[in-house]
Amino acid sequence: MARIYVYGSCVSRDSFDFLDKTKHSLIGYTARQSLISATGLPYVAEANSGALESRFQIRNLQGDFDGSIFTTLRDVSAQSDYIFWDLTDERLGVIRVAENSYITRSVELIQSGLLDGLGDSEWIKFGSEEHFRLWESAVITFAKYLETNALTSKIVLFNVPWSMYDNEGRPLQKSWNMMPDEANNLLARYVAIVRQYMNVPCIEIPWEQALSDRKHKWSLAPYHYQDSVYESVAKQFAEIEEAVALGASAQKNLDEATSVASGNSWHDSVLSPQGFTVSPEVRSFGLQFDARCHVSSGRRLLLSLQLEGAEDLQLSKQRLTKSVIPNIGHFRYVDVDAGERTYFAGFELPEGVSCTSIKVMGWQVAKGQVDIGRVSMFSRIAASEPLETLI
Repeated sequence: MARIYVYGSCVSRDSFDFLDKTKHSLIGYTARQSLISATGLPYVAEANSGALESRFQIRNLQGDFDGSIFTTLRDVSAQSDYIFWDLTDERLGVIRVAENSYITRSVELIQSGLLDGLGDSEWIKFGSEEHFRLWESAVITFAKYLETNALTSKIVLFNVPWSMYDNEGRPLQKSWNMMPDEANNLLARYVAIVRQYMNVPCIEIPWEQALSDRKHKWSLAPYHYQDSVYESVAKQFAEIEEAVALGASAQKNLDEATSVASGNSWHDSVLSPQGFTVSPEVRSFGLQFDARCHVSSGRRLLLSLQLEGAEDLQLSKQRLTKSVIPNIGHFRYVDVDAGERTYFAGFELPEGVSCTSIKVMGWQVAKGQVDIGRVSMFSRIAASEPLETLI
């Protein structure tokens, strides 16, 4: 019987429900606790002094105030075989309550009414440079703690992208003030930091397969998925368990299947832009690709779209700009991080506008500075074919 502790959100907790219960048991669950909050100084307050009535919500809020995940994982160390960890709740951001003391800006905190007593305390939003800096520091601290307490080998990182579509093919709109592709690009940066400091297996789902369920028990949201997503997670976890049982390295096993670098055919972004032709009836589509940047972070790539019917339109809502260079057409910049990670872009074109092709190309970089790999495009309307002249 494999014993599992969950640190994260409903993404990893709901995934547990798709495991074989005769072989797996859930020994605990910590939610709504940012790693930034957990690594800072405790916030002295009583969660049960607010308006919350749910024991689960009160326990999570108090755990966040206390930064409980460190002691919790140490306490369950002897009883746990795996620790599921997903980063979805980092989307909430943190509140700075004092020097080196932070609490998660969770729904529970807001509903408790205790946030009102914090006055003008600063909300550090997910994706901001300050939040990212605090995140990296927190990951370093967490990595050292896990290593010291012999917990690193138990971590299984979940990297499931926010859905662009639901299971009826309808595009999802903003959640927490982020479009799905915007959230995924931010989360990819955070996952890259974990990979930089921890050697742990990572469960990943292609964006095309990550569909939300309109009838999900927690309601429709880009991180509430249809059953097939959780089933895929369970299958990947079974592969990790098998590797461990055979005495192999789970990380090596997962690298062979899911690493950004594994099986990747890299193309120079200047010499060999990558792209697709697009069927004229497709107005909604997603693009996922890997980039490997050998120079400093910056605006190193752009997505070039050849559009028809958009000559006199402003497409700022679609995050597109018309270039004065004809062979670029409409475009969207891509801010690229140094190193290697995955990138996401979603497009919703207005009625009457069609896209004939899209390509990923280098922008103000020299050959050899940025490579592109594993480019995929998908739509819930019709399939697209690789643009062979660009490959």
